[in-house]
Amino acid sequence: MNDAGASEKQASYVVKNWYGDGVEGELRNLVYSKWKRSYRVGNDYIKLANQESFFRAYDQYISQILNRINTIVRFAVLSDAPDVVLGFAVVERLNGAPRPNCLHYVHVHKYQRHQGIARKLIGEPKDIYCFTHLTRIGLQLWSKIPDAIFDPFA
Repeated sequence: MNDAGASEKQASYVVKNWYGDGVEGELRNLVYSKWKRSYRVGNDYIKLANQESFFRAYDQYISQILNRINTIVRFAVLSDAPDVVLGFAVVERLNGAPRPNCLHYVHVHKYQRHQGIARKLIGEPKDIYCFTHLTRIGLQLWSKIPDAIFDPFA
């Protein structure tokens, strides 16, 4: 039997939203771990910072963002295995906006990239007013939301 024409079923995923302060346990650890590591690797200036100081300080910084009342963490998870996380985005509604308009961070596992997952996690690019973290990949994404401003203090 020749199965050269057979197609492999593509795994599907869904996006689940959590309020930032409701993210606990393994999911919270995943956010902290992936955010800190990918930000350090993806930002040439942060890479220059003392590693021990960075990791200690960024735990507090991420915690402060997650504990804001309007912060939402969106997880892309496999439809048939919801404990498998493909990526996440941390977004926030600023100034009474009806939808999240501040993008704090988006991370997609490196083997899952270029499949539209980050786009789904971010939501409508036209709604993004600002973003607070910038990496080499983030610079590329900025061109897709040119009206957004970089505001690391939002």
